[in-house]
Amino acid sequence: MNEKLDAIESSIAAEEKSNDIYVKNNRSMTDRHPKLYLFALSIIALLGCAYLFLFPLTAIFIAITLPQQIINATTNVDVLIILTEILLASICTWVSFYLLKMKLTLPSGRPVTNKEAPKLFKLIEKLQAENKSSKIHRVRITSKYEIDIIRTPRNGFPILCTNTLLIGLPFMQSLSEQEFNTALLREFSHITKIYRRPTGWFYFLRQTWCQYRIAHQSSWHLNNIIMRAFFSWYSPLFKLLSQGAVRNEELHADKFVLKNIDKVSLAELITTSGISKYYLDNYFWPHLYNKAYKHKTPPYLPYSSIERNLHTKIDNEISHSWLDQAVSSTQPISSFPSFSQRLANIELKRVMLPAPVMKSAANYYFENHLKTITSQFDKIWFMTHQFDWQQKYKQGQEEQNTLEHLKQKADSNALNDQQTWEYILLIKKYVNTQDAIPLLKQILKLETTDARIRFDIGRTLLLIQDEDGIRALESAMAQDPSYTVMSCQLITKYFVSIGNSKSAQMYRRRSLVYQVDAA
Repeated sequence: MNEKLDAIESSIAAEEKSNDIYVKNNRSMTDRHPKLYLFALSIIALLGCAYLFLFPLTAIFIAITLPQQIINATTNVDVLIILTEILLASICTWVSFYLLKMKLTLPSGRPVTNKEAPKLFKLIEKLQAENKSSKIHRVRITSKYEIDIIRTPRNGFPILCTNTLLIGLPFMQSLSEQEFNTALLREFSHITKIYRRPTGWFYFLRQTWCQYRIAHQSSWHLNNIIMRAFFSWYSPLFKLLSQGAVRNEELHADKFVLKNIDKVSLAELITTSGISKYYLDNYFWPHLYNKAYKHKTPPYLPYSSIERNLHTKIDNEISHSWLDQAVSSTQPISSFPSFSQRLANIELKRVMLPAPVMKSAANYYFENHLKTITSQFDKIWFMTHQFDWQQKYKQGQEEQNTLEHLKQKADSNALNDQQTWEYILLIKKYVNTQDAIPLLKQILKLETTDARIRFDIGRTLLLIQDEDGIRALESAMAQDPSYTVMSCQLITKYFVSIGNSKSAQMYRRRSLVYQVDAA
């Protein structure tokens, strides 16, 4: 048996190594044949342009050739063809005028004026001049964690465009002035006239086709139907096929900023923004929304609190959690390269966790106007979430009454397995960790037949380094052997965390024994 286990452990190590080789060899067409990929994507990109210009060109062609056809017409068939061409020319002319007058919706967001952020507009002008970039026509602040430049055609023919700089308020609140300046320079790399790249064209063209699809997806006028018939399938297809080109454009943007800063500073921007977004998505927003179950009104408003929470609540555990996740994920996220790819692109092998931001870019650029801006965003958030908040509060009151009822039944040992499971879920939702532990340990004394109950309590106890979790997991494995692998993994991780390698190895091998026997 030991020899078999050793062989399995060796195969695991070999498989991990082979996976690394597979990742290196299993490259997409973007990497294996970049020139062929860009050529094919250019053909597909021009297809969208050709469809739009087909209407005026068809109308002009018919207008030029129609007089001669009328002169030469001798049969009824010739007349029918002429009438068909007149109808076709009329439709094409109508659609052409529609496209000429068409106004696409500009990106949403709160407009920012020069008076509110003079330093920001001065920085934008400086970056435009230094990088010979296209003009930024408007700046808007959004509620999302983002920074982006959106190019919007002035009419239905994507020749002349306007540029809108979108800056997420949480994004500015999470970064220092220098980090934000680097992020803004990185966005300007997409519109610079110094280094024109095909990938830059694809980067904005996928935005354009997406805007066309959205603009025509609801109305049932004939011109909208004609546009929707094409862009309803073409826009998603181009978005999918252009992912590789856009990833390369993002990698070019990283290299572009290295002319102004060093690699370590760029890595600091990547890690700071990554950790901040991870914290907001996984901790800040869920924690706030969960308070609706206990509080009739929000105890605090988000945008006035984000900056303080970013500076005080992000600890090493959260930072390492994001870093472990980012390093282990080697695959790109849609059209954005992975963390590992970005580090490899700038030839940086390791990163340090960033230092806390002492003064945010939002504070630096908006100064006294920041309070007004955050209060406006808070007011909008409160109005849009007020109904959902009241519904959750009503649900919370009902669940807390149920929790009290189940607690009384637990005290008298009168819970069945289904009620016990519901009791556990409500304890986790409404009782703080310190008060929840005695209640969970009380449940372990009940006569339950559902192994899921003991497994869940054991996992919860081990997360707070309570060894009673091991006994709970042992009970779960005894009740249902199918929990062996997961339980052993949790116990192994616990022993590794406290430095007990001997016990960790014992449970690891126990897991392997179960897998061998099951096979």
